[in-house]
Amino acid sequence: MRTRLLCWTFVTLVATINVPVASATLVQVDFNDVSTGPLVSQAGGDGLAGTWSNSQDPVNTSLAVIEGDLVAPVSTNFALTQSGTAQQAQAASTSGASEVFRSFTTPLSGTVWFSYLVQSTAAARGGIKIAGGRIIAVGSELRLIAGGADLHGSGVFSADTPALVLGKLEINAGAASEDYLSVWVNPDVLSLGTPTLSLTDKDWVSSSVPSLTVESYRSGGSGGDEGIVDLITLSDGPNAYGDVTGVTPEPASLVLLAFGAISLVLWRRTVRK
Repeated sequence: MRTRLLCWTFVTLVATINVPVASATLVQVDFNDVSTGPLVSQAGGDGLAGTWSNSQDPVNTSLAVIEGDLVAPVSTNFALTQSGTAQQAQAASTSGASEVFRSFTTPLSGTVWFSYLVQSTAAARGGIKIAGGRIIAVGSELRLIAGGADLHGSGVFSADTPALVLGKLEINAGAASEDYLSVWVNPDVLSLGTPTLSLTDKDWVSSSVPSLTVESYRSGGSGGDEGIVDLITLSDGPNAYGDVTGVTPEPASLVLLAFGAISLVLWRRTVRK
């Protein structure tokens, strides 16, 4: 009887591998549900309140919605897809920074996973800002600018080529409330390796992420060299990694959990003898 119970426990746990788990808070923006032209005063997206504004970052209002979707490199195994009218965001022809801001319906807290697609040129800059921290492509560099730090990862982006940026923000994870930020460029989301850049010694997030800022601009170059940003997703839910990559947790990890549960039952039997 006990052997049957153990087998049934294992089968039940393994059967949960492909059962999706609802997220606590999911934010997604793909710009496919708004009109082309200036993004300011438009809505769209999921998990966002009000409309896009430049009220928090009053640099200019020239971020625009243009035709076309970015697509992650096949090697990343990134599985999120876009529907609706194919559109993306890019600054209008200007050498200044273009940023637009929008609050979340519910602030994100705890561990926050995020992803976005970006395309840059030698002169282009593009990316996002969350809780005051900037995660941006600057030409071929990845830059993390947060808490007084400015980290550079060289040679990770290719000109005029879409790239996937994946990140994990752990709020107040350190002993002195430091916030841990890890960012990958074009990782294989089925087998995540070492981050491209990590920031672990700064306390720059108060307690949650309340909003999203989208950036696109250029330094030098000419009109059309501004960075392109598309398909931004953030989640703090129990399946946040799957929310932002489109893949479920690795089956091997869940099988290990199943074996762990069986081991616990066996240990309890031994103790009771």
